[in-house]
Amino acid sequence: MGALSEDEFEEKFGRRLGLKDPEGLIDSMFAGMEPDQAMVDACREIRAAGVLTGLVSNSWSTDHYDRKLLAELFDVAVISAEVHMHKPQPEIYRLAAERLGVKTEECVFVDDLQENCEGAEAVGMTAVRHRNAAETIARLRELTGLELTASA
Repeated sequence: MGALSEDEFEEKFGRRLGLKDPEGLIDSMFAGMEPDQAMVDACREIRAAGVLTGLVSNSWSTDHYDRKLLAELFDVAVISAEVHMHKPQPEIYRLAAERLGVKTEECVFVDDLQENCEGAEAVGMTAVRHRNAAETIARLRELTGLELTASA
């Protein structure tokens, strides 16, 4: 992420998948993606409680994301293509914390990939491996002390 343009990624990844015409591959990858409403609700509650929130995403751009929703849910969005680094590189986690104005040790990082959680932990963040909304929200309740009403 961040090193290849979208066109280069589509060409290289499309070749690996055996596609004859990889044009539009990224759009098709994002086509069925929907936000997890329980996690959206939890983010809203956490932010409304005055907790700073951030997004760290390995992505080519935010063109595939609802920018209005990102701005509503997160104080900071760090997108790999825009900062030319990616998870699990330590620098991307440090940058997110810096942009939030907090120490990495004060951050709770949620991700579905173990290597990204390990990357966050390596810089002092507390990591929560996301497998489903119910478990993640329960863990966020424990870590924040907030009475989150969001549920899966």
